[in-house]
Amino acid sequence: TTRLVVATGAAVVAISVYKRRANRTLIEIERKFVSMPRLGKRLIQLGAKQTARVTFTDSYFDSRPNFPLITHRAWLRRRDGHWELKLGTDHHGSPELKDSTTVYEEISGIPEICNALSKHGVEGFDQALEA
Repeated sequence: TTRLVVATGAAVVAISVYKRRANRTLIEIERKFVSMPRLGKRLIQLGAKQTARVTFTDSYFDSRPNFPLITHRAWLRRRDGHWELKLGTDHHGSPELKDSTTVYEEISGIPEICNALSKHGVEGFDQALEA
């Protein structure tokens, strides 16, 4: 399945396309823009419709002093009680969008997260995730 999400904040608008893979991982392609006044009105003029409003709480985890996750372009988070791992990929979309478009692999499930971290040489988070 594929879905498009437009997230707006005070200063930034992020447009993301999500695609679910057969192995339960999720690919996110994200492009951020500087938010403009009246953006919501303009999106409606272009035919956009708000289909849902979602609020969630994220807590991010890493360990000191070397911060092994962020140095491997990985973000381990607990979103509303569920563990997720967001991995930066080497793919940046088309060359003309390289500076503003990022592609992430999103992994959920403790065994899948531990396996992905181990493949990237990051160890020691499995006990914390299962606690």
